[in-house]
Amino acid sequence: MTEKIFKTATYGTNQLKLITGKGPLMSKTVDVMAKVDVDTGEVKFFIDPKDLQR
Repeated sequence: MTEKIFKTATYGTNQLKLITGKGPLMSKTVDVMAKVDVDTGEVKFFIDPKDLQR
């Protein structure tokens, strides 16, 4: 398994994002999603696989 550490960013009520690089004007980001087990309350954060290609 390959792992990589990213910084996160959120502003006000905007959703959590990962900063994946720098663009010409703004940082490149992808949305962070959460999967919740409603029986145990366990939360797993993930990125949509299509966003990993960016």
